[in-house]
Amino acid sequence: MHPSNYGKVGFALSAAFLLGASLNRYFIQQYVPAKTLIKMGLTLSLLACTILLLVSYFDITIYQSKRSAMLFILAPMALQCFSHLLVTPHCLRLALENYSKVAGTAGAILGGAYYSTVAAINYVIAVLPSGKTLPLASLFFCLSISCRISYNKIILKPN
Repeated sequence: MHPSNYGKVGFALSAAFLLGASLNRYFIQQYVPAKTLIKMGLTLSLLACTILLLVSYFDITIYQSKRSAMLFILAPMALQCFSHLLVTPHCLRLALENYSKVAGTAGAILGGAYYSTVAAINYVIAVLPSGKTLPLASLFFCLSISCRISYNKIILKPN
């Protein structure tokens, strides 16, 4: 990929993050419950990861021009970034709501765990075979499924 295309990819993913943050703010102002936003974000994430997995598995991009191939990969990644902004802030808020008396310490511990998880995932991405998107798509799909299962088991648990 030409170096200037990396910048275009970065702008596109940044736009998805900004759109996600803006819509998240709008939903909060409309008093949409956090659990609803988490569920919506997880559903969009699973959809994005499924699309990326299918595009990668069937190697759809091989029959396309480079620009079309980039869109086939970039569109689901942008949707994943968008959905991430619907999920993460609300999960962090729900995780910390019972620790208001030690919010600083609890936030620091949770932040450390969050960034350690991100670092571990980045390491796994770095050691995946390069040249194809299937390993990355498979990893994202598995992570999306595990997030959905965790949400169903932890957040939606019967009282």
